[in-house]
Amino acid sequence: MAKKIIYQIDAVKVSIIKTLPPKLKIDVKGKVSSTGWTNPSLNKYIYVHQPFDGIQDYSFVAEPPPLVSIPVLRPISLSTIVPLPSWMAGVRIHATSNSMVAKFKKLVPPVNTAAKKKAAKKTAAKKPAAKKAPAKKK
Repeated sequence: MAKKIIYQIDAVKVSIIKTLPPKLKIDVKGKVSSTGWTNPSLNKYIYVHQPFDGIQDYSFVAEPPPLVSIPVLRPISLSTIVPLPSWMAGVRIHATSNSMVAKFKKLVPPVNTAAKKKAAKKTAAKKPAAKKAPAKKK
């Protein structure tokens, strides 16, 4: 059966997995409109140009019940890992009745400590030596 967008998004949490290349873990909680929904997943929006705000959009979808179901709001959740492009600053998860955004701090590339020490030595070499005060006579 074809997947359909769920009814509501309740919470979205993102965390960066520091691998090479880095990945993004997305945890989503929401509600479906009846019992029997299965196989939740995220459908990624495809862009002609990357979004100006750095937010990647996804639809939260699942398989609705095949036959008779009870019309009651039921919780549904999903945890997935996706690639993390360098331009991405967060995700927006869409449902039928709402959407939610979760942003994160972008990864800072590791600093080459040897180059950092060398630059510090150059800076120190350019500074004039501090003059010592003459010793006091007693």
